[in-house]
Amino acid sequence: MASSDRSSVIPYAPANPPYNPTPDNLCRATWDELYRLEQALRDIDKPAALAATCSEPIAVQAATVWDRLLNENVTFQWENPRGQLNPATGVWTCPQEGLYQIDAILESPPFPTPAAKQYTASIRVTVAGTSLIAQNSGEDTKPVRVSAAVMRPLNRGDTVTLDADLTHQNKTGTVTCFGVLNILRVGSIK
Repeated sequence: MASSDRSSVIPYAPANPPYNPTPDNLCRATWDELYRLEQALRDIDKPAALAATCSEPIAVQAATVWDRLLNENVTFQWENPRGQLNPATGVWTCPQEGLYQIDAILESPPFPTPAAKQYTASIRVTVAGTSLIAQNSGEDTKPVRVSAAVMRPLNRGDTVTLDADLTHQNKTGTVTCFGVLNILRVGSIK
């Protein structure tokens, strides 16, 4: 059998051998099954994953104003397969159906000119159109960290975005914050 005869997968599900078993039918079914096993093992060995960080200026205002993270100064620690996160828009696109663990962190440093007042740091993780908001408050003389974790089944093409907000009762301006987004495919959903 030539290698080109095996290049396309024919519909096959593990079952009894073909009704009229010939060497070609049995050989083709075996190759298809080995191909499926290879794909499953490859998914286990190198699951879809992303680890990205950013350092971005976030506006500080009295009202909530969301600012997209991971669209400036993005650093990739890991991305498999490449091209999932668009660093120009900050949108991550799911490359493969499965169950995903999504972890997001926002860290705000102490304010450059603190007023010894409380402020709130918030992150909004939007997964396939559904948003989760996490908040943490602290005095503007100290760093504040807020994190969110989500585990969701995703389909190929679903998107994830991360937005940040800093709210202070009487301060305005910008603060350069550190953002982290980690995404890992932890299993299949079938």
